[in-house]
Amino acid sequence: MVLAAFAVAFLWCGHPCRAAGLLISAPVVNAAAGSSGSFDVTIMNNSTNGTSYDVAADVVELALTGPSGVNFTGVSIATAGTYIYAVSATTQGSTFSFSTFPGTALETFDFDVSSVGFREIDPGQTFGLVHVTYSVAASAAPGTGSLTFGQDTSLSDPTGANITDFSVQAGSFTVTSTSVPEPSSLILLAVGGVSVLFWRART
Repeated sequence: MVLAAFAVAFLWCGHPCRAAGLLISAPVVNAAAGSSGSFDVTIMNNSTNGTSYDVAADVVELALTGPSGVNFTGVSIATAGTYIYAVSATTQGSTFSFSTFPGTALETFDFDVSSVGFREIDPGQTFGLVHVTYSVAASAAPGTGSLTFGQDTSLSDPTGANITDFSVQAGSFTVTSTSVPEPSSLILLAVGGVSVLFWRART
């Protein structure tokens, strides 16, 4: 039991904890206060020995810790890159997520319902797992937080068995201040305003 608990804690340390064939990762996100946007959680085969993996189902648990004022607003399978499953269960009526939005935590579940029943991921291939949308409050203070995976994150093969040869890589979320015109721009605006007033006074 002690060894099992240690193994779990070692695996979910928030970054690649060991050499693994499959890597589930969150990105580095930079967003201005008052903005909205999106990012993708991806899966990549990092195997160096030519091993391919057949992934039939997955669970992704992701949480944002700091900065305040940032929320996940939704999830979908509309990833920028090719989505992992040729035919997603969500297209057949399955619920992708029961998470509440807006919020700072999410969990998704999906599986392949194509005739093949799985996605073979060859070395070097990357696929999308989750498309996440977010919003940043206008009052959000600049700062950096982390996007970390929870212990529910898992992969299954076509037999329903867990795929254990994978690791996770945490991402980060940085809020930047809203853009402020440079002093030179402010001077040009002021000169332009004075010129307009002078022209109107002469006419």
